[in-house]
Amino acid sequence: MKAVLFTWLLSLFTGITATEDFARLLNDASSQVNSFFVDSRNTYYDGYQQAWRYLGFYVDCYTKEGTKVCQRYLLWAAYVDLDYEGGGIGEYQYYNVNSNTWDDSACELRHNNEKRCAKMDCHLPDTTHWKLMGYFRNYDYYDFFEQLFKHEGYCIWNDGDLTDFMYGNYNSWPQGCTATNAYSELDETQLLYYDIKPTADANMTLGLYTDAACSVEYMGNQTVDDLLQQQQQHQGGHRELRGGLLLGEYLQKWNDALSVYKVCQPCRAYNLYADGRRQRELNNNNNANDGYFECNDIAGYTDVNQCMKFRTKTNMAYAPLYEVHKATQQGGLLSTALDGQTVLGHPVSSTAEAHKQMNRYAEDEMFLKVSRWMLILSVICLFSVWAWRMWRNSVQRNAQKNLRQPLVDADASIVTPPRVTRTPSSSKQMYSV
Repeated sequence: MKAVLFTWLLSLFTGITATEDFARLLNDASSQVNSFFVDSRNTYYDGYQQAWRYLGFYVDCYTKEGTKVCQRYLLWAAYVDLDYEGGGIGEYQYYNVNSNTWDDSACELRHNNEKRCAKMDCHLPDTTHWKLMGYFRNYDYYDFFEQLFKHEGYCIWNDGDLTDFMYGNYNSWPQGCTATNAYSELDETQLLYYDIKPTADANMTLGLYTDAACSVEYMGNQTVDDLLQQQQQHQGGHRELRGGLLLGEYLQKWNDALSVYKVCQPCRAYNLYADGRRQRELNNNNNANDGYFECNDIAGYTDVNQCMKFRTKTNMAYAPLYEVHKATQQGGLLSTALDGQTVLGHPVSSTAEAHKQMNRYAEDEMFLKVSRWMLILSVICLFSVWAWRMWRNSVQRNAQKNLRQPLVDADASIVTPPRVTRTPSSSKQMYSV
């Protein structure tokens, strides 16, 4: 029922009406009907034409044996380039997250400008050649991080200290909702719990919760850093040692190290220089598939297929589309394009698309500032006009009042002019006052 409802809603909002395109996505990954996914079970693809991306975490809550459970899942996506011509790593340029440029050094070393040099841009919604093979989720993210850090991660970071830090701390994260020894100040009987909290840009942190399923976030005054650090120190741990919790600057270091996997990465491991440019590191062999930029990882493999390691060495499961769509509403997953138009999730801030968003944000901020000033000036102008009109009306009222007043008050004494009397006997005027 949920699958049917989701299909109808997607068709309503996206204009997609071919329900058979969703049959495989909503039911079984092995179905052979057409879909947004290319076939990944019965078709062989070369390891060099496959790519993957880390998409972040999401939370799925359900009831198990009468108890509410909120499982944290790590999500990643697999892609395939159907236009691949067999050129190995020398057929691709990859995105350098440090310089925000495309590194085409592998293509240049093929000494043939006429051959293909495609961008490894499966992280962009408008990619023209990368097709989605599927979404995959890991509930046991310990084994996912372990496989990544000792193979492709070891060569991409090419930094012994960073590798030691990441490999030594991947099991610092809680595997499930864990009780603290603290209580909420809002309710002294309410024990606090902690678990992974997915955040924007596929980052992860620790969250405090008020229930044993870690579904209701704690809204009090205690911070997760202070509370868990006090608990950790009380237990004799150190936050940078194996088994300790990643807090503060160490948490930031962890998220920064994972940022490189948020853009399109080849399934075949490769090496990067350990300098500030972080370009692909060239080895001495002239073979485009093995000698160029080869990765000799910490486990003793050369150019291992990282996607194969995920499939065979981790507790990986297929993530159906309706679940991914629901998970994207939580705001922590990166965007993926299904057909070049339908996009699920949110773009990562380190990509070119996010730079455009930042520019739009800056423009919006400038617009808001200008708008605020225009509003202030408008208020000042309106107040000035109002004050002037009030003053003018006051002057006019005073003038009209003066015109209505009599020149002599009604109760004023009337002065009688002198009366002139004449006597016939004399022409001399006699004034009687």
